[in-house]
Amino acid sequence: MFCPHCGTRLEEENLTSVSQEGLFNCPQCGKSIVLASKSAGKDPIEAAVKRAGVKVKETSANAWKAFTMLCTNPIGGLYEAYQQLGLRNSLGVGFFFALLFSLTLILVAGGVVGKVFGGWIDFSFAERVKISALGLIIWLSLGIAFSIVRRMFGGKGGDTGGDALVSGVSLLPLVLWLWVAYIFGIMNLEVIGAVGIFSICAIVIILFAGCHKIAGISESLSILAVSIILILSAWITKIILTAALKNL
Repeated sequence: MFCPHCGTRLEEENLTSVSQEGLFNCPQCGKSIVLASKSAGKDPIEAAVKRAGVKVKETSANAWKAFTMLCTNPIGGLYEAYQQLGLRNSLGVGFFFALLFSLTLILVAGGVVGKVFGGWIDFSFAERVKISALGLIIWLSLGIAFSIVRRMFGGKGGDTGGDALVSGVSLLPLVLWLWVAYIFGIMNLEVIGAVGIFSICAIVIILFAGCHKIAGISESLSILAVSIILILSAWITKIILTAALKNL
């Protein structure tokens, strides 16, 4: 068998420190792996839940690690995080950030809209599901747009994991802006506006770093690539939303 994280070949008979649930750490990268032969005889639902728990724990740890890298170095940290995570973990971390964005939309949407128009707007469960879906659609549209542009400009690097990671990270400034808008309210427009400008600049910088550092697009073309990504992602989001509304 091989480690799903780093690809190191593993011989089951030579493995040590395997738990009763069939979990052990890869000797090369140190990440947790589920040994199928140890968990095969157990309840499949219980085994699946344990595997899911391990995956969630790993993804959360990877997301936090990537976040700390980005806080200290937004441009170089993005590429460093991508290099350390690899394809599979980059996908997971990108999706984790997208879920964080969707959760923020659910939690603060009623408060932000309510503070603009007065009072608190209590959305129904169905409306909250639609709001969370909007967050995932925006992430997916960004990922698709980034992938198209990466191929359009002949990027020498990057992959699907990089597309997902850059798209997820680019949503984090919006998470910050939403919480600031919710906390400070309409009476502090100067604060909301200042953080909004910061968020826009941060999104552009993150996309530029993704295009140049991860996708391998030249600096001169990366400036144009960022513009195309933003326009194309907005268009893709509109198409998906229009198609979804027609089927409702």
